[in-house]
Amino acid sequence: MDFLEQAFEEEQGRLDNTVRRVGSQTDHLEPTGYCLNCYEDVADNQLFCNGACATDYTEKKKRQKGR
Repeated sequence: MDFLEQAFEEEQGRLDNTVRRVGSQTDHLEPTGYCLNCYEDVADNQLFCNGACATDYTEKKKRQKGR
């Protein structure tokens, strides 16, 4: 496995963990083909384009619930 494959797998693992965490904290989220945070195109089965967007989405939802 080369450096890029390893980096991709690490990022995918972080994204998967964040998506699981987000899913347990929010209403059921459905994939739309777009990142639910920044609206970039994503694979059909993904909610977010990367872990940073998933975390940002979670933080926004927490702030909205606190209002």
